[in-house]
Amino acid sequence: MKPLVTPPEVLDTAFSPYEQADSRILNDSRIEAIQLKFLAPVFGKLYPALCEGRYPEFTETYVKPALAYFVKYALIPELTARTANIGVLRNIPPNGKPATAEEIALLRRETRNTARSLLNKALGYLQENRASFPEYVPDEHPRSRRSIQGGIIL
Repeated sequence: MKPLVTPPEVLDTAFSPYEQADSRILNDSRIEAIQLKFLAPVFGKLYPALCEGRYPEFTETYVKPALAYFVKYALIPELTARTANIGVLRNIPPNGKPATAEEIALLRRETRNTARSLLNKALGYLQENRASFPEYVPDEHPRSRRSIQGGIIL
């Protein structure tokens, strides 16, 4: 399947101009794996239609922004450390010091929250326009089978 977002789109959408991220760390198979993990279960039968390009306006407006932030979320650990032939190495920036584990966790959490908010916006649009998306069955995705009240999963 073709990725729904390109590496430059991820960098333009989810990374600020001050964040130095190289598009070479992204490739189609990595983006596809992230799509399968975060989008396929939620969109269900609509997911293949999105990958086939059937709903370009919806994909451009709603899916790509959410996916870009899910890609960033998934990449943060690799941006923090990398593997080499001598083991796992910490990425140390030339003009700063590495973030602490707490700072990295906070950045990941905020990035995931942004991704989820954008995905919820997409799901809301689908709910309001069900007739335009016959493949989408709202009761099939995992979020429809649970609710969270006061931080407790019911």
